[in-house]
Amino acid sequence: MNAGRAFVARAERRKRGKMSAVELSTIGCIFGWGVETVKGVKPNSFKEIEECISVGGVELTADKLDATPLKSRKKKYVKGHEDTGGELPTTFNYSDTFEDQWNEMYAAYEAAKAAGLAMWFTVYHPDKANANFYIVEPGSIPAPEYAVGNVLQVTINNTLVDLPDASEAIMPAPVNKGISLNKSVATVKVGDTLTLTAETIPAGATVTWASLDIDNATVSNGTVTGVSVGTATITASITEGGQTYTARCIVTVLAAD
Repeated sequence: MNAGRAFVARAERRKRGKMSAVELSTIGCIFGWGVETVKGVKPNSFKEIEECISVGGVELTADKLDATPLKSRKKKYVKGHEDTGGELPTTFNYSDTFEDQWNEMYAAYEAAKAAGLAMWFTVYHPDKANANFYIVEPGSIPAPEYAVGNVLQVTINNTLVDLPDASEAIMPAPVNKGISLNKSVATVKVGDTLTLTAETIPAGATVTWASLDIDNATVSNGTVTGVSVGTATITASITEGGQTYTARCIVTVLAAD
């Protein structure tokens, strides 16, 4: 099912108010990672790490601050900072393939950190419009436990730096498929143009460009033209094996000089 059909199917199920057993399960969930291209902005594309078994839940707990006036006979409390607990454990089947994929992600994290950018994790559910995202400092692969009758697995303890609100899901691209843009946010003035470039896996895949806000900006083969003041979401998509992969750039259109 491509992204468009999946969206329509989700909307129809919400209208009926029914959820299937598959929708309530974790079947089809994909774990992925992405690095910021702009500080503090969600990456526009993510890459899958295969063989994910579980991602730990995160419970926000708030500090309880004593705000009792001196003359009061009863305690009075106010809500303080919310705490994520600072940890995000992830468990994977342990194999050479997984190790290579995790090490690739970790190398990207170190490069991003040196540039002042952050690593994001996500878990994509094929029947949910929004997804959870996590800003993390990934951990290193520990030595696995070896025991008779056990599957060889590892649990990696990642530091949870921040927990952004759930937002529009982005399907992580498989290791050998996907698309990314050179910018996730950009600005252009009315009447001016800017150029977005797409990198595809496999290389040379046909890219379909679209503007979701043509009153504000249009796009043709990656060239974005400012039309009127506002914002526009520019998408670049490829279709491989019946699945559509999409990268996005939020373009702010400014008034002409």
